[in-house]
Amino acid sequence: MKTTLLATLLTVLACSNVMADDDISPAQAKQLEEQGIIKPLAVLQAQALKTKPGNIIRSELEQDDGRYEYEFTIIDAQKAYWEVEVNALTGVVTKMELED
Repeated sequence: MKTTLLATLLTVLACSNVMADDDISPAQAKQLEEQGIIKPLAVLQAQALKTKPGNIIRSELEQDDGRYEYEFTIIDAQKAYWEVEVNALTGVVTKMELED
């Protein structure tokens, strides 16, 4: 019984780790930028703000399904919070949604 429970728990943890986005540290992001793998942060921030004007209050680089994406949280003039995702290689906005 304990062995089955442990095996199940390990399987669940392994699966959740595979499905999770990988957060990239600022040092890793700078290295990726220097290697030309991703665009400079300032370029990607400008693209996000072009799509949704406001102030960026948070940015996070993630690797999801092999793609690097920046997720920006932007507060607009009406004090609404928006999540804007930008492909870090191409600069294309891939998602924009109003946060709850």
